[in-house]
Amino acid sequence: MKYLLVSIFSLLLLLFSCEDNTDQDSKISEDELTIVTGINFTDVNGQAVGKTGNPNINSSNSLVLYPNPAQSIIHIATIDDTEYSTWIIPSNKNLKFKDTDYTNVVFDYSDEKLFADNILYKDSITSAISFDITTLPTGYYRSISKSINGELTIINFYKDNAKNQAEVIPFLIEAF
Repeated sequence: MKYLLVSIFSLLLLLFSCEDNTDQDSKISEDELTIVTGINFTDVNGQAVGKTGNPNINSSNSLVLYPNPAQSIIHIATIDDTEYSTWIIPSNKNLKFKDTDYTNVVFDYSDEKLFADNILYKDSITSAISFDITTLPTGYYRSISKSINGELTIINFYKDNAKNQAEVIPFLIEAF
């Protein structure tokens, strides 16, 4: 009898702990703001030159960040004249979500969280903006731009103080 009660309790516990996680799968929480699972590479002219890993980005293709990887200056350009606020957030490589399909993922970060975690910020991009990243340490970063209508565009990038782009890309490909 005791075994039967334990079995029933265990079954009920299992059933209630297997709730539908559909919302969790389609929404990335603010706790995961600093995770980088891959990077799209761009040259000094903003042209795509490859990628590594599975970039956890949300890009409407209305913004491009270049060069990526970078050493001293990054540029963010828009194909239209939409105004953006842009935060640069220090991040870490994390392969926990490397197999996630980011096509339908909703990135929902509050302005308060972005201001709390940012190291660089600029407001109102109308066509292009540049950030001097010379003083930032080598590492992973995320550029998070929010349009005036609230749409987020997220781009991961890597900054290296010692190596040029041709030297860094093979390192990054191996890292992911």
